[in-house]
Amino acid sequence: MRRTSCAGDVNALRAIGLLSRWNRAARLQAMFAGPCACCAGDLETAHMERQIIDHLYERHRSNAVIEALLRACREGASGERGAVGEMMRRVASESSPANAVEHGRLLTEFEDLVQALE
Repeated sequence: MRRTSCAGDVNALRAIGLLSRWNRAARLQAMFAGPCACCAGDLETAHMERQIIDHLYERHRSNAVIEALLRACREGASGERGAVGEMMRRVASESSPANAVEHGRLLTEFEDLVQALE
């Protein structure tokens, strides 16, 4: 069994909760609210996810840990699990004492984006 830090465990739990909030907010955004500022009018969830990952990537490209994680999310997203799902999976499974702080910052910023949609 793989051991993680307490901060890594907290990040994993936050990632799971945020993914649930994201899925709900994205569905509601697409159905009722109309376009958000980050999506420039396109309501397709996959497009919103790409826009969010791109936004986070641009903001964190100077941080090697986050840049690598988000680059992998861009490349690893599949139809079944979009870019945001891939990001949350990676944060939940790859948190370690060395990157827990960076992952926590990324989750906080993502949470702010989700809250703006809710």
